[in-house]
Amino acid sequence: MALNLPQAVIGLLDAPVILFLLSDQLSSELQQQPELLNGTDSELMQALMMGNYTFPNTSTLLEQLETIDNAACGWTRFMSKVSVDVFKGFPDEDSIVNYTLSQAYQDNVSVFASVIFQTNKDGSLPPHVQYKIRQNSSFTEKTNEIRRAYWRPGPNTGGKFYFLYGFVWIQDMIERAIINTFVGHDVVEPGNYVQMFPYPCYTRDDFLFVIEHMMPLCMVISWVYSVAMMIQHIVAEKEHRLKEVMKMMGLNNAVHWVAWFITGFVQLSISVTALTAILKYGRVLLHSDPLIIWLFLTIYAVATIMFCFLVSVIYSKAKLASACGGIIYFLSYVPYMYVAIREEVAHDKITAFEKCIASLMSTTAFGLGSKYFALYEVAGVGIQWRTISQSPVEGDDFNLSLSMMMLIIDAGLYGVLTWYIEAVHPGMYGLPRPWYFPLQRSYWSGSGRVETWDWPWCGGGAARLSVMEEDQACAMDQRRSEEMRGIEEEPSHLPLVVCIDKLTKVYKTGSKLALNNLSLNLYENQVVSFLGHNGAGKTTTM
Repeated sequence: MALNLPQAVIGLLDAPVILFLLSDQLSSELQQQPELLNGTDSELMQALMMGNYTFPNTSTLLEQLETIDNAACGWTRFMSKVSVDVFKGFPDEDSIVNYTLSQAYQDNVSVFASVIFQTNKDGSLPPHVQYKIRQNSSFTEKTNEIRRAYWRPGPNTGGKFYFLYGFVWIQDMIERAIINTFVGHDVVEPGNYVQMFPYPCYTRDDFLFVIEHMMPLCMVISWVYSVAMMIQHIVAEKEHRLKEVMKMMGLNNAVHWVAWFITGFVQLSISVTALTAILKYGRVLLHSDPLIIWLFLTIYAVATIMFCFLVSVIYSKAKLASACGGIIYFLSYVPYMYVAIREEVAHDKITAFEKCIASLMSTTAFGLGSKYFALYEVAGVGIQWRTISQSPVEGDDFNLSLSMMMLIIDAGLYGVLTWYIEAVHPGMYGLPRPWYFPLQRSYWSGSGRVETWDWPWCGGGAARLSVMEEDQACAMDQRRSEEMRGIEEEPSHLPLVVCIDKLTKVYKTGSKLALNNLSLNLYENQVVSFLGHNGAGKTTTM
């Protein structure tokens, strides 16, 4: 309601200086308008009614108004150069993508976000509006990073970019515009605000977070020395020809590897038992079942021994095999690092099949299994018999039982490769078999190595006996009459165990002829000795 102010007051309101002229008429007018008294600051109105007011200094008031005027003019000049036309229309989504990737930089335009509507054919909005907001990747998180793949105690801090960098603001603006369009007028209330959801009290153990990443690496590094020493001892035995001597004494090849397996298993069993006690009673894996821990480490120890066997048949020098074996053992851990980085950093989903392929390296399978131990410890549950076949990660189809199964498969695979490589590539000593020897019937029938060759002096129906696969030949029923002259008659009542026919050996160095058509038969229960001067070929024959 307007006041009946004097014309003098109205004229002064247009002047640069505003003077408050209060008179009896103004006071009476104010008293006649109770709604003004109720809707205005009561203390100010009481001061005006009682006349308790003072006029400010004219010069001070002018300075203040001048400051306000300068600020307003500066803001006006600043905003005149700012373009508020920040929206640009495009016919379809492909046009937006092409403009953002190619033309926006040339136009010196920074694309903050784009909104794509699914409209009717005539361009109108359907009753159910669907749209998507495509924002700059530096302002928003990936959808697979909003929720943590691995459970941790404590609130989830993911998704904060959505309300810190304008995504929620754009969504709220679009939603209100859609509502205003369908309602027909502006809808102001209710307003929106964002607040973190409260989280109950929890215990955060930073040591377990370190164990999750460092435990597999520490376990692998701790066994590097044992692996290197075992490989060195096995190859040293082959390098010093002790293995060949034991073969000549009748030691079976399978017994040789079983003896080394027992030796290595006894040594690693001590480490496994001590390590289980440290992990369980040292409060590292406090909640896990100690029997599962011991079983997991034992299976890994078996796979490690078979890995040492595989590396040992590749090398012939002990020191070189020891150095390279430790390096190969550690490098086999690299696939686990690749899988862990893809899962935790890139947030990619690694399927169980891909993990099984990577677990063909025993250290990778061990690393994956150790990670599940750490994940269950972080959750405060630990690995139990009821959770050994389950994964704490949502959507993960790999678990500890699969990791242990892959370790068993690795041990068998390493054993088969050891058997094959040693037969095909025995090294400096021994006769190599053809690469296809597992397909030969003679190998599996137990008739020995020499049956794969054509021995014209072996009768078809003769009884032959093979004691060792590598060093013994088939039996011989009769010799040519001209070769038997001047030679002691061979005992026909004893079984033939070794048959040598025209054995010849020429050394490459100096083309020295060491053996020249040596023929010899050795029978069971006979003692044979080689006599002769130095260089006669005794050692070469053996």
